[in-house]
Amino acid sequence: MMTQVLNQIRNQIRNQAMTKMNANKKAIAGFMLLSIGAIAINTWHGVNAQTTTQKTALKYTSSQNAKGFPLPGKGKAFQPSKLPQANKPDEIPGKRGVIGWDDRTPMLSRRYPWSAIGRVQGFDTEGKGYHCTGTLISEDVVLTNAHCVINPKTRQFSKEVYFLPNVINREVVDKSDVVRAKNIIYGTDFSGSELSSQRNDWARFGFNPQDIKILLDGDATRQGILTAFEQHLIDRAKPGDTVVFHFSGHGSRIQDPDKDEPDGLNSTLVPIDSGYKAGGGVVQDIMGHTLFLLMYALKTDNVTVVLDSCYSGGAKRGNLTVRSRNGGKKYQPSTDELSYQKQWLKRLNLSPQEFIKLRRQNIAKGVAIASAKSEQLATDVPLNGFHAGAFTYSLTQYLWQQTSNLSVDRIVGDVGRSTSNLANIHGYIQNPQVNVNNRVSSNPPIFFTSFNTSAAEAVVTNVRGDIVELWLGGIDTRTLEAFEREAIFVTVTNGDRETGIVKLESRDGLVGRGKFIAPARGNSQIQAGTILQERIRGIPQNLKLKIGLDDGFDGNSLEQARQALQIIGRVTPLSLGKQEIHYVFGSMTESRYRKFLKNRRKNLPVVGSLGLFLPSLEEIVLDSFGTANESIGDGVKRLQPKFKSLLATRIVREIIGNNNTSLLKVTVAMGNVKENRIIARALPTRGILKQNSQNNYGETAGSTTKTISTVSDDLIPKIQVGSLFAFTIENQESVPIYVSILVIDAGGNMNIIFPNNWSVGDEEAILPAKAKRTIPDRDSSFKLEISEPFGVEEALIIASTSPLRNTLKAIEKIATRDNISRETPIPTNNDDFLNISESLLVDLDAIARREIGEERIQIGTGVRGVDVKKLAAMAIGFEVVVQV
Repeated sequence: MMTQVLNQIRNQIRNQAMTKMNANKKAIAGFMLLSIGAIAINTWHGVNAQTTTQKTALKYTSSQNAKGFPLPGKGKAFQPSKLPQANKPDEIPGKRGVIGWDDRTPMLSRRYPWSAIGRVQGFDTEGKGYHCTGTLISEDVVLTNAHCVINPKTRQFSKEVYFLPNVINREVVDKSDVVRAKNIIYGTDFSGSELSSQRNDWARFGFNPQDIKILLDGDATRQGILTAFEQHLIDRAKPGDTVVFHFSGHGSRIQDPDKDEPDGLNSTLVPIDSGYKAGGGVVQDIMGHTLFLLMYALKTDNVTVVLDSCYSGGAKRGNLTVRSRNGGKKYQPSTDELSYQKQWLKRLNLSPQEFIKLRRQNIAKGVAIASAKSEQLATDVPLNGFHAGAFTYSLTQYLWQQTSNLSVDRIVGDVGRSTSNLANIHGYIQNPQVNVNNRVSSNPPIFFTSFNTSAAEAVVTNVRGDIVELWLGGIDTRTLEAFEREAIFVTVTNGDRETGIVKLESRDGLVGRGKFIAPARGNSQIQAGTILQERIRGIPQNLKLKIGLDDGFDGNSLEQARQALQIIGRVTPLSLGKQEIHYVFGSMTESRYRKFLKNRRKNLPVVGSLGLFLPSLEEIVLDSFGTANESIGDGVKRLQPKFKSLLATRIVREIIGNNNTSLLKVTVAMGNVKENRIIARALPTRGILKQNSQNNYGETAGSTTKTISTVSDDLIPKIQVGSLFAFTIENQESVPIYVSILVIDAGGNMNIIFPNNWSVGDEEAILPAKAKRTIPDRDSSFKLEISEPFGVEEALIIASTSPLRNTLKAIEKIATRDNISRETPIPTNNDDFLNISESLLVDLDAIARREIGEERIQIGTGVRGVDVKKLAAMAIGFEVVVQV
């Protein structure tokens, strides 16, 4: 179906070789888009990519040459299962008439079989348009007249042919169901007699499935990659086609005979059979020069290359795997590699001098995206139940949320921020980079094609009765644990119309298993390919803090740490490198101290002290280290209050991924008061999109947080200590909302910014319908000032359609106990922070159960529900820096 391919275009990079489809089998289904193919290379995990064709010439075949010409369904009429049907085509009489005498009945029904009838829109060789009638006789086949695709007078074939299913009053239900024909089989070209021409005045056209080439693990050899690129892309792609190549694996550097760079090295892609030896020597790597030639050889300019690998670091950083292999001047390219380059120079009629000049100017053509700067790490991150490249997962998840293709700068900017945020959580820096060499635009759409589809979190991949299997490629990394059981999705059409409910029962990595619940409103059985959107997430009541054990500990110390941590409630000790962890309990060694000092870190803990690191071991958790030579037992005991604070942060992070999926219409801007400028904005994408095709700030539909529009080193806004800031919140709903604002600093401590006049009760937090409020406003007695500690902080803005009464009571209790005056930010200690986080979940759970209960759906015990229709949780990250 058309929607299937549009979703594939948006989601062409995947953590496994899965296809996101929308095969709802509605009668107005479209067809497969034009395609040729693509390659994904991955020596670790399954990732896919593809090539789609744009404006390639139609292929015409006579029925005599159609090799059997089998009819779909063995000649039986096409009838999608369990669709609402109608006996008459004019279910709404009087809505449309005809001018003059006409004995035909107008087709007004949106139900099958009438919905299988549609308009054939064609364009002749001179670009003039015309239209005919066609009928959908299979999911990807339309039957029409030959004179609708061939001019009987001139015998010229139409240049382009489209099918618009179920056109009524010149409108289709969903514009994304309009599809373009690829192959046409005709009964006559009007060269025979008049009688035979009329008898054979028919044509059938359809679309080929997407052709995706994937090389995994043992197949991703040097020769396998080169052969696939040549045969699948170079030999098949035509001018105007779009080619996507995605590499997810190791990168390296080897000697460059031409010395393009000052260090005399050339970057490489490392195949599975590289032949690497620690002492140096010849390797079978694919050089960047070779990739340049392959891209240059493509017959289309619409080329997108994504490289999720890097060239610095080493194999490991704490709990992370670095996507690079040690390289340098002691490694040389193979004679096969250099010979292969010479062969291509000859085929392309390029002299060695021309080749050097071209590659030193820019990439060969199209768009090239690197997951990190050359001196940064591209990492493979253990997530909740699986591993994935930080950049690949961020890009994949971002594309699942988009309803249309966006410009390369926009996508890489947005994905760069999410990648940077994910890297920040793990304690390292990763900023994706992009290069463009396109004759048409310096900022083209990232995949050189357009689409219009629904945002989604999951897709149905298999159906057995009412049991469904899901692929959860659109889930935010921070919220994965909220999608293990009791989470609820709605099944949607491409126009975001809800058609049913799926309740999740289990999850293994990104594969989910659930049950389809058909509400009593006449929905049909769910089909494989149906896309799903989040409705309720199920946050476990007993979320745990996962603490990794420093692999620098000796065996005795490891066991002591494990035993000490196991007796703490809701803390789980784990070994490094095997699964997701949140922090590492370890020692500040001499080598680590020197490294931190070299990187100009200040206020470092003393050598020999115990404390907490972020998962990469590249950053420390502030105020978590003790004195030198502290025993492991004493260190764990000292850190118990800190664990509570970090657990509270973990709970909050299960909520804040909601801004992609919330259906509330509310926007937030964080601004610098003195400079009178916006620092960052955030909005619930779907809530805003349901109101407008563009959000309030003039951004293209699909953005979540707008801070910058292009790729930059400052992916997270930097704010100097001493700056005054404020939040402006606008309620675009037709009902009041209740607002809360929390700020979590770099040390994991929380301050309650709003509400801060607890004596007023619920009224303090209310923002009326269609109203706007600045917190604090200019007349307020308190100001918000940026203060230490230095590092990345996160502002969490919570908007709810119901009051959060338990949370307000918890805040009031703290303020009363500590004698905090009104209209003052309320700091919390570790116990307070955890209590407020739990109270917040209790409030949100009550709202979710009340709402979903009205639809006769139950949320089981052991989880806290969060309803996207009733809550918007928006996060704005920023870095506190020294005042200049």
